[in-house]
Amino acid sequence: WKWGYDYLTGEGEGISFLSELSTPRAQQENRESKGEHYLLEVDNPMVVPVGKKVRILLTANDVIHAWWVPTLGVKQDAIPGYIRDAWFTIDKPGTYRGQCAELCGKEHGFMPIVVEAVEPGKYAQWVSQQKAKAAEAAALEGAGTEEATESAAAEGEAGAE
Repeated sequence: WKWGYDYLTGEGEGISFLSELSTPRAQQENRESKGEHYLLEVDNPMVVPVGKKVRILLTANDVIHAWWVPTLGVKQDAIPGYIRDAWFTIDKPGTYRGQCAELCGKEHGFMPIVVEAVEPGKYAQWVSQQKAKAAEAAALEGAGTEEATESAAAEGEAGAE
């Protein structure tokens, strides 16, 4: 159970990532005291610029979920086979937290939502960093594929002799 974010238009077009719970397992298993944002921490927050209208499109590939961030006034169901939308504008930089609000299965309590609202300049920097990471990952993946193809071709030539 996790949220996937794909930036479809605008400055961030092409950015895509998963956002998963990052609360330490020791806290979840009561071996450590709970942090301030227990079960509301993620590894990759959704980042948006302040002062811009943001449209989110929601769907699901398994069961019904609900993207809910109370301080933004947004709660929208994500339903398999349907595309739903919601809009919001954040005027103040900060961290806005929510969670899945639809009882969706055994991992329901582990689907936090974190939206980071940043100034436009900081958003542009974040976009550049994300695109650079994606380009680096694609280059590494391409290099590995190219090496594997060359290796297979060499093996094929050696076997043909």
